[in-house]
Amino acid sequence: MVLAAAMLASCRCGEDLPVRPARVGFQPDVWEIDFGRHLEGTRAVATLELSSTGRAEVVVEASTDSPFETEPRVLIAPGGRGVLSLAFNAGAEVVERDLVLRSEGEDDVVAVRLRGTGVRPLICTTTTLCAVSTFDLPSRTCVESVAPEGTPCVHPNPCLFNGRCSAAGQCIAEPRPCDDNNACTNDFCSPLVGCVHTQVSCPPPGALCQVATCHPTTGCGQGPAPFGTLCGAVDCVNAQICDNGACITAPTPEGFPCSPPTPCQGPGECHNQVCVQPDAGVFPPTFSLPLAGVPAAAPDEPGLILHRGNLFAELCGPAYDAGCALVSWTSTAFERFAAPHGGPARSVLTASDAGVWLLGDEAVSLHRIDTGAPLVEVPLASLPPVSATRARTATDRYAADPSGGLWLAVSSVDEPDAGEPDAGVPDAGEPDAGTAEDGGAVDAGAAGWTESFAHLFSDGGVERFDPLLSGTEHRLAFDLSGTLYAFDADAGLSKLGRDDAGTVALVPLAPVRGKPAAIAGAGRVLAGNIHLFDPVSEVVVGGLDWSVDAGELEMLHRRTLLAPSGGFAFYRDRLAGGGDGGLYAISFNPPDGGRRWIAELLAPGQQGALAGAVVTQDGGLGALVEMTGEDGGVRTELQFYLDGDLLVSCPLLPGTHVGASVFSADRLEALVLRDGGWLLEIYDLTGAPLDFSGWSAPNGISGTRREH
Repeated sequence: MVLAAAMLASCRCGEDLPVRPARVGFQPDVWEIDFGRHLEGTRAVATLELSSTGRAEVVVEASTDSPFETEPRVLIAPGGRGVLSLAFNAGAEVVERDLVLRSEGEDDVVAVRLRGTGVRPLICTTTTLCAVSTFDLPSRTCVESVAPEGTPCVHPNPCLFNGRCSAAGQCIAEPRPCDDNNACTNDFCSPLVGCVHTQVSCPPPGALCQVATCHPTTGCGQGPAPFGTLCGAVDCVNAQICDNGACITAPTPEGFPCSPPTPCQGPGECHNQVCVQPDAGVFPPTFSLPLAGVPAAAPDEPGLILHRGNLFAELCGPAYDAGCALVSWTSTAFERFAAPHGGPARSVLTASDAGVWLLGDEAVSLHRIDTGAPLVEVPLASLPPVSATRARTATDRYAADPSGGLWLAVSSVDEPDAGEPDAGVPDAGEPDAGTAEDGGAVDAGAAGWTESFAHLFSDGGVERFDPLLSGTEHRLAFDLSGTLYAFDADAGLSKLGRDDAGTVALVPLAPVRGKPAAIAGAGRVLAGNIHLFDPVSEVVVGGLDWSVDAGELEMLHRRTLLAPSGGFAFYRDRLAGGGDGGLYAISFNPPDGGRRWIAELLAPGQQGALAGAVVTQDGGLGALVEMTGEDGGVRTELQFYLDGDLLVSCPLLPGTHVGASVFSADRLEALVLRDGGWLLEIYDLTGAPLDFSGWSAPNGISGTRREH
């Protein structure tokens, strides 16, 4: 940048001059040059005129120090004038240096003072998509203007792309094509997560020994079932099986499996035309690893997360610098890493290829999936779109999108004295802050507390959204289409939608009430642990039947499962006169909530808890049930139920207390306490027909709170 600097001259006569002009043979016109203020990294220029004071030609030599520059010499004719070119390379501060002038071959010098001010510009960011923000040097502020027409812009709605700015400053974009050219997928676009592809459900053929097929080019069709597929009655005498598309009757061979295996039993086999089932025994772990700390999860938090075969949990103890650490293990119980962190224990929310999200009292953080090293930490109080001194969320008030981003419902308050939350004001009969069942959320109904929503990206970016709600605590859940549902016990069921301008709004769907819970699975959204909502027709199509013979029914709404093969809800019977009336599971039909059966997991008067549960592909239930005897001894069993009947009960080693557990396709992984020490134990479930579609685990698969 070329800019003439203002020159401030002051006459130095007689003794004020550094050297008498007659001695050096020239005279500068000014003794000080101020280049003024310039942006860091820019270059300003100025000139200095010199007058001859003698009768001979004179060569003036010039020198100075960085960040100033000068020509090395200038020739002045007798009685004439010369011009010296100067430059200032602006930094980020005020700088003064001397410009030293002397006649060639002489020792006497003249000094002219140089001064320049470098200004570091502010980092200017735009508030709208089609705007340009630049730093204005005179006012030292950022000035925003409309971007030139045609400027590329990235629309916040992922269903729009190839955006260009209009003359009016609007980002005009095209609909994003989501067709993957696969006839076996449903293709659509979610305004929150972008293109989504789900498997087409091909209708089953009406004929025996025909199965539905799907080809990426031609779509749904049918073909013959594999040879040996059962097509009718089967016993240990005869079996009806498929053969090249036809159902035939064949003698049942010796050793043919007549009942499925269980974790503590082999399969039943036909011997001498009779089905023989092995006896059940103690269910020992395949792997057992002593832990260096104590699991930090609360009773109704998942506590143990599984992603791509690796396990993640929060442990606390002296081994982690007397604090806590994110710890990970392989599927064979080898420790992958232990990453200590400062502050109190955190809750492990979810894991994806982007990393592991942890929730602390004051911040949410993302950690590397391979080492546990911190990647991002965002204070909760920074998430609301308004000023906040305190903010809280809970371990069921989030949902993770497929890219690894996190959506949060956050309760916040702005007050001079950020003391402890009051945690005791009832909200429609539901405790708002302090029970393990509803996640320990803050009392959002207290005066001054508001709720808002935020989207945290895996690179640390944050989207903050209105509206600001008062007295609500929404629970979040994604369905397969990428629609994000939000349920509050008083406000009902809503969804978070994004319009063409990129604005996110809360859209009311159904004014239903219930427990603080929302899950999605089997093509339905279960709101309040009662109401089944159809995302296609956007109406409530049914509800769970909670008319049971119980003194005081206590829903275990954080445990509910919703898979295509069956839904399961759990409750305890708290007797009116005190005491425990038992622990029960309700099997229901996912499309409409119709009851299938009820099973008693713990008998009345039996102390204990439900430590875990899993749906089986035939609509059955696997339940990890812990029982406490009168002597305080603990007995834990893995029980399997079908049609309300207990098929088998596999006891774990005596004295096993389960702190956290997770089921996978062929294993049960658990953090257990036995004989005074904590262990990671892995149990083999090979052969158990478990169903991991839908919402088949607390907080969903890998803690994503998303339908799979």
